[in-house]
Amino acid sequence: MRQDEALDALEQAETLKARMGGQGRWYAVFGVGYAAMSCALILALGLLPSPQALPWTMGAFAVVLTLLLTYALTRPAQPRNLGVLHLGMMGAWTAIYLVTLVVGINLFPGVTAWWVSGALLSCVPPLTVAYVALRQSGNPR
Repeated sequence: MRQDEALDALEQAETLKARMGGQGRWYAVFGVGYAAMSCALILALGLLPSPQALPWTMGAFAVVLTLLLTYALTRPAQPRNLGVLHLGMMGAWTAIYLVTLVVGINLFPGVTAWWVSGALLSCVPPLTVAYVALRQSGNPR
């Protein structure tokens, strides 16, 4: 490879790197959407006392989750360390969700303060990974 070919290849690589660097920002949108969905789900499960509300709540959850997953699967690029980010987020979210539901149903049924604080706490993991994805996409390596 001649020097001019090597320089041309390096220039093309830098252009591609700059163009693809921001492509991981979609995960921030996913994180914000997941946080909103989680907050609404926990509030509905904890504060809507009617048994008839459960199928509607879970149905809405399934629709929104399907839309979020469809959005994620149609993105052209992934943020750096997507697997670690997503698994960490889902692990933390699941722990918060389960504690909020199990303790809330057994000890705090209908107590607004419990369900609101649990719903807001469940937003922390997805919003954290949204922030990380934004930071990474703004600073491509």
